[in-house]
Parts: sequence; C-alpha cells; structure tokens
Amino acid sequence: MGLDYSYTYLTLDNHSFLEMNHLSPSLGFSVAEDIYLHTSYIFMAKDFRQDADSDRDANNHSLGADLFYFFMDNQAYFKAGYRIEDENTDGAEYEYLGHLLSASVQVVPFAETKMRLSYKHHRKDYRNINPAIGAEREETKDSCQLVVTRKIYDNFEIKLDYQYINNDSNIAANKYNENRVFAGLAVQY
Repeated sequence: MGLDYSYTYLTLDNHSFLEMNHLSPSLGFSVAEDIYLHTSYIFMAKDFRQDADSDRDANNHSLGADLFYFFMDNQAYFKAGYRIEDENTDGAEYEYLGHLLSASVQVVPFAETKMRLSYKHHRKDYRNINPAIGAEREETKDSCQLVVTRKIYDNFEIKLDYQYINNDSNIAANKYNENRVFAGLAVQY
C-alpha cells in the first residue's frame, strides 16, 4: 500500500502560471508467483494562475492498473496497463474522458545494464464543442521510449533516454511530432 502527494508550482516568463496538487493512493499485490498487479487512484487539482486561462482550472480523477510479468530471475519484466481519467474543468470545451493504454518490457542484456522499451497510447474524448473549431476536439498521443541504464561504479549509473511523441489533434496548433533525448549521471547512496 502507498500514498503519494506532490505539489507543483510553475512559472512562465517569470509570471505565476500553474499550481497543481496531486494525491495518489495505491495498492499492489502478487497474483501468482511471477505476476504482480499494481492499482492506483489519482486525484489532481489544477489551478491556472492567469485569468485568461481560468477556464482550464480542473479536477482530474483517474483509476488504473498495471500488470507485471517477471522473468530472468525477476531481473526482467513485461508490463501492460490501462488507466481511465475524467477531467472536469471550469470551461466546458476542456472537459474530457481519457483512456491510456501502455506496454513495456525491461531486460538485462549485459551485466549491470538495463534496457526498457515502452509504448503509450493516450486518447482524450472531449465532451463539448470547442468554439475555435466548431466541433468536439479529438486528440490522441502515441509515444515510444527507449531507456538504457548502466552501472559504472559502485554508486554511479549512467542513463540514456530517447522518446518519440506523435500528438494528433483536429486543432492544428496541438498537432506535432517530438523527439526527446536525455543523458544523465546518477549517484546512489
């Protein structure tokens, strides 16, 4: 069992932009010898700090589960997950029901090296007419990610992370492809 809380405060161009409170209780348990189920509920309160964005203020409720299958002496796993979310906003055109499907596999191809390949599909079904396009907004986001981590000394680990994102929308400004690359060094005590 777990309970997580986080608070986020963002600025944009040195002005207050977004404040978020995030609360998530979770429960995980073994279903069988090599199978583990993790369930969670997430509540997120979003407060956009500028008057022009106040219609985007929202409460988001989501419920999800991830099923893990472990192999290679529990050093590797396959994970499949589903999450449903309901976002209620002050502005009707931003309200949606979302569905997130995910799958990933992590393996240990060499000693001290882990590789994780993952895919996510996130669909948002907006409930109301968006005045900018005169129709209900439609949006899907597909992302693929490859993360490679390698332990290099007792407490040091390097991490390479590549992510490709394709966001498809019937609002032209929200339609994009993105490539992200990250490299880092972590120290663990």
